[in-house]
Amino acid sequence: MSKRAAISLSSGSEGGGLDDERKKKRMKQQHLDELINQAAQLQKENDEIVKRVNHTTEVFSKVDSENNILRAQMAELRVIEEISGFQSGHFLLCE
Repeated sequence: MSKRAAISLSSGSEGGGLDDERKKKRMKQQHLDELINQAAQLQKENDEIVKRVNHTTEVFSKVDSENNILRAQMAELRVIEEISGFQSGHFLLCE
């Protein structure tokens, strides 16, 4: 094989190597872009979940407060009922 044939074979394979490197670089960049987009989408979904959890926590807190008020009112009514029953029974004994 002549020097020219050897040079053109080696330069052809080098050119192919450069194309392969460019293709690898392009594929890596494409993969990186996809990962960046995926991370942005996941962050957006995470933010939405955080908002929903915060809203649910607020609603729970309000309902819990209302339940505590109702429990206190129920306890007051029981005391009034006991006093009322005691007084009714006391009046019956006095009659």
